[in-house]
Amino acid sequence: MGLVITLVYFNYALIPVSESTAKIRQANQAISDGRFEQAHKLLDIAAEDDLLSPTALSLNGRLYLHHFQVTPRAPLGDALRRNRDLLLQAEKCLRAAIERNSAAFKNYERLTEVYLLLAEISTQQEKIDWLNEAFEIASLAVEHYPGCARLRVELAKIAERLGKTGIAASQYEQAIDIEDSYRDQFRQMYPEREKIVSRVGEEKYQFAKQRLNSS
Repeated sequence: MGLVITLVYFNYALIPVSESTAKIRQANQAISDGRFEQAHKLLDIAAEDDLLSPTALSLNGRLYLHHFQVTPRAPLGDALRRNRDLLLQAEKCLRAAIERNSAAFKNYERLTEVYLLLAEISTQQEKIDWLNEAFEIASLAVEHYPGCARLRVELAKIAERLGKTGIAASQYEQAIDIEDSYRDQFRQMYPEREKIVSRVGEEKYQFAKQRLNSS
């Protein structure tokens, strides 16, 4: 019985993980060489080899996003559709990665970025739809990581674009409170330091204060 369990574990756990890891390694090399299409294919196979791990899906989502960012923007026609398809593939991969592991907040951040980019290259009605998608994912990110001021600032900015001024003000205020608490703690721990290390970043901190004061 023990031997059977060992063989089952070997065939259904160790081998798929090993094969997936090998494909991810090959994909990373392909990315380094600029062979994005080959890397996408390898990561697709890696995701199928290990149906529990989000790693290949997350990396493929990042790669599609990067692929879009380094591709010249096209105003219309087939080129625009190709650009859009890269973002839609990124969305598909990142959503699948989140389904496998809902705790990795970077996937939420990248998926939010994908939706904001889709909003940029879409018609006015589609733009609102994509912004709503971005708002939903950014809200989930904050729900999972309520102590992250950076995520709250990004959610507030999206809320403002959708006319959700009350939500935006609340998120800016909470982001500022989180950062202020961190700064107070930093001063207590390192009283000799003149410069405070910001978790949210000075630019975003000041931006949040400015937007809150103007609301």
